[in-house]
Amino acid sequence: MGNQRNYDREIFTRRQRHKTNLSDIRQAYDTGVQGAAAQRERSMEEKITAEMLEDGSILVALTQQYGEDRSDENFIALLSCLRDSVVWVPMNVIVSQEDQEQFLKAKVGEEVKNKNAIRLKPDILAVASGAQFFPVFSQKEQIDEEYGRHFSMMPMPFLQALAAAQTYDVVGIVVDAFSAKLVIEKELFDFIKEMPTQLEE
Repeated sequence: MGNQRNYDREIFTRRQRHKTNLSDIRQAYDTGVQGAAAQRERSMEEKITAEMLEDGSILVALTQQYGEDRSDENFIALLSCLRDSVVWVPMNVIVSQEDQEQFLKAKVGEEVKNKNAIRLKPDILAVASGAQFFPVFSQKEQIDEEYGRHFSMMPMPFLQALAAAQTYDVVGIVVDAFSAKLVIEKELFDFIKEMPTQLEE
């Protein structure tokens, strides 16, 4: 298991959840796909590239839009963007006891090589109820400064982060835990993986 950090600040416990059930979301998505296909035939002006999503600003904007209007359509647009985005994942750096000891014994300027592999484990946020969440961030700017200083922040495709989250006992992924506080519940994981990419090659 990764490090479990109790983080019961009100800013996180007031989190957003989408209340529509999965079957309704799938229906809304299928309807939207049909509409988008017809629109795409009429206009090819809007293209999404990896570069457009790189700084996380579109993901932030869609999250804010969803916060103002929590419709199925806005939620699906958010999930589609998230599916293709690169997010920041807080990682604990795990160094073996043997390597820690040799680093402490080293003299100033001495080159020391680790004998064992350095491991990275994602942080896991836990709230008072005991529920655990896998945190990801759309931008470094969305990370609480006090929280962030305890971790190495690693950029990672969201689908890779989702796969990592599935290996832990979490109820979902929380996006921007200190601002948007958007929870993607684990029931949606497979749905997101099934969504086709919207990126242009």
